[in-house]
Amino acid sequence: MESLDDEAYLAAAAGIVADVEDIGVEFARVKIRELRALAAVGRLADAQGAPRNARVQVHDMVLRSISAEVAGVMRMTDRPVQRRIGEARTIIEVFPASVAAWEAGRIVQGHVKAIVDAGLNLPGEMWAQFEAIAIERCDRQTPNRVRGEIDHTHGHALGGKTALSNLAHLCQRHHSMNQFTAWRVRQVQGGVLDWTSPLGRTYREDAPTPAVAFMPAPAQPGDPAPS
Repeated sequence: MESLDDEAYLAAAAGIVADVEDIGVEFARVKIRELRALAAVGRLADAQGAPRNARVQVHDMVLRSISAEVAGVMRMTDRPVQRRIGEARTIIEVFPASVAAWEAGRIVQGHVKAIVDAGLNLPGEMWAQFEAIAIERCDRQTPNRVRGEIDHTHGHALGGKTALSNLAHLCQRHHSMNQFTAWRVRQVQGGVLDWTSPLGRTYREDAPTPAVAFMPAPAQPGDPAPS
């Protein structure tokens, strides 16, 4: 077996990692191109089925017809394709900054899905501001870390406002803890969360555990007695 400091091994590993990175860039480019094409299909159906006297059924039939056409080349059935057309329009038209960040390599597809899923739970007038903040967070986190639920820090039922200063992106576990236990949370400057436990202890999310910690080594037979 080749050791980790073997030059041939390191060169081969570096080449493979570079290939994976390049494939990721190519995949993102192709996926974004597909989303734009599907969104264009939806807009075309809107235009074709939008005469002044057209009924809702006319538009639906136009969309269904062109979805079936696209499904043929994608080797899918028309219903899932029609759903994907709607999803593509949401991503491309409602969250364009996320697409641009994905295209630039700042974030990946999982980030975009997390942003869209969370953003759609907010009022439309907040989408652009939320998207800008979410992209900055995604820039430093993996998709799994940014997934969660939009939570009112001060409960909505208790008068808490649906505003960015009162919203936090929590995982299901912490969302439920905030709602159903004696733990309490408040937002401090910069959107940092300050949690208070039932015992009165406080924990801030911007105070992580040190990456390196020194612990006393257990005594070994033959060690000198401590002085």
